[in-house]
Amino acid sequence: MHAPCAPELLDYCDEVGYLIWAEIPIWQSVYRAPMNTLEEASRASANLPGRQLREVIGRDDNHHCIIGWSPGNELRHEACAYVEAMRPFVKTQDSTRLYAAVHDQNFDMKSDGGFRGMNAAHVDLLLMDKYADTKTKIQTVLKQHKAVSHLSVFY
Repeated sequence: MHAPCAPELLDYCDEVGYLIWAEIPIWQSVYRAPMNTLEEASRASANLPGRQLREVIGRDDNHHCIIGWSPGNELRHEACAYVEAMRPFVKTQDSTRLYAAVHDQNFDMKSDGGFRGMNAAHVDLLLMDKYADTKTKIQTVLKQHKAVSHLSVFY
């Protein structure tokens, strides 16, 4: 989900056994907040992203349908620093669930961020989406798994 879910939806998911990722409504360039460095990104927990994550985790952490928390969707430019900086913040809010961010490009173990890459060292698994035909999607997932084979890929 790209935004906090309605409590009724979470109740339903709990009841029927659906598993979901909880995500705050931050997309691509993180509302243009300056987060190009780890120092800048470390301030995110005190600003809008941190307030949103604290609120959604505090409200929804009792729902067993939620298997993980995400600080945003298809994050770009400053994504690596932001995802790295938010991990300890999220883990102090809820250390029992997985942490990941959806990315529509690639993950690797050396990326400094930017449009083309997300450093996989700061997530518990890979959440990917790709807007392409089926063959391209399959090739992308296989390539991604080869690049970061120690993490599960969810597409």
